[in-house]
Amino acid sequence: MNLLYRVYVCVQCSLLFCGSALCQNWIGSDSFDGLALNLSNWSTSEEVAYDGEINFAKLSGVLSFQSSSTLPRVGYVKWKRSLPNNEAWTVYVKTLFNPAYFTGNNTAQFVEAVLSVFPTGQDPSQKYFSVSEGIKWSVNSNATYIGSECYGASSGNGYYWNWISNNNMYLKIVYNPQNKTLKAFYTADTGSGGPSNSDNWFQSIKTADVSSWSATSFEVAIGGYSEGKAVAGGIINLDDFVVVSRPVLQMSSVPSPFFTGIETWAFLSLSSHRYLPVYLEYSPNLTEGSWISAGAVFPDSTGSISVTLKSLGDKVADWKKGLFFRVRNP
Repeated sequence: MNLLYRVYVCVQCSLLFCGSALCQNWIGSDSFDGLALNLSNWSTSEEVAYDGEINFAKLSGVLSFQSSSTLPRVGYVKWKRSLPNNEAWTVYVKTLFNPAYFTGNNTAQFVEAVLSVFPTGQDPSQKYFSVSEGIKWSVNSNATYIGSECYGASSGNGYYWNWISNNNMYLKIVYNPQNKTLKAFYTADTGSGGPSNSDNWFQSIKTADVSSWSATSFEVAIGGYSEGKAVAGGIINLDDFVVVSRPVLQMSSVPSPFFTGIETWAFLSLSSHRYLPVYLEYSPNLTEGSWISAGAVFPDSTGSISVTLKSLGDKVADWKKGLFFRVRNP
């Protein structure tokens, strides 16, 4: 069986069956809604601080990077739970920028929000993989760019960047344990409760083979970078951090299939990780060749999924006997 498939839900019993990875304590999320940073999730000792010049503040449900220096400065907070090297995982975070940060034509000034992964117990300045969004002055206005950087890997080292047109983004890194690769993605926040719901929901920008790291596990950190100008609170903000293993699927209600005279239909209500798209397949049995694709589905801000299943002919009796679902990451 394809290792990407780990979740089965039966229509009759509405039970969730999951692989052991789904129950590990390294998965989790943080919406930064509290009055202070949740120190059960984050290690502030991982901040790269220069004489107190770097700081993180909780501002109105976001984590905000701050720097009092005009020199190049970077700071991170680290997720306290190491990620495994033998399981697939996905980590993403939302970035929110104040587009009015720069007020003069100075191309030496820029700021970035960063999502970074590095091998446990090794120097994170020598071996790391990151994806970032930044703002700098270009021509006559602020301009936003996306970037990804890797060092110390078997392949994919160096820095890539490109201009983009949105101030608020989602950054994502995906780990594939079969070929030991990390892959960076980004997508725009639509401003209406999550990213754009399309087949190119996340754009891939860089892939690195990190097998040479010989990592027993990985660490993940979020933070900011600034150069040329001090950064006050509210300029570089991070929100909606999520780290997940293989997709989790839960059934909200048991569907009742019916025949339209041409097709068999069933309305399906599921829940999964919010904003994390999955490919859904269904089958009246667990035979490998019997799975039918329902395509890509997109949980909303609460993780809810609504799907209409359709199949030619009268399949009501078969579907009522038992219908199974499985999902995989895009």
